[in-house]
Amino acid sequence: MAKEIKTAGQVRASIINQNRYSTAEEKQHQEAVERERARLESYEDLRDDVLSVLKNNNISYEDVHGRLGPHPHTLHSWATGAVHQPQLRKMQSALRTVGYDIGIIEGRRHKEAAE
Repeated sequence: MAKEIKTAGQVRASIINQNRYSTAEEKQHQEAVERERARLESYEDLRDDVLSVLKNNNISYEDVHGRLGPHPHTLHSWATGAVHQPQLRKMQSALRTVGYDIGIIEGRRHKEAAE
């Protein structure tokens, strides 16, 4: 069986279809990257808030660990940005050493929008 030879028009149409497909793939990839970036930002914001609470309470990383919080190396990794997605339970235990906790509260903006 002989291989069918494509015309110039068929080749052009094939290239256009491939470009459309790769553009759609690229768009999907970019959207996935943006979702991941937003997810990591929320973890990083929470991590930074936990570190701020510790700093505002003038407690050293060693003292946090002495009060059954995360290891000082863990806290240092958070502070330097080496860890982008800290474990929630470790953030919670760090906060509990200074009398805080993580919770869900009703947002003012959402409540006002519902009225």
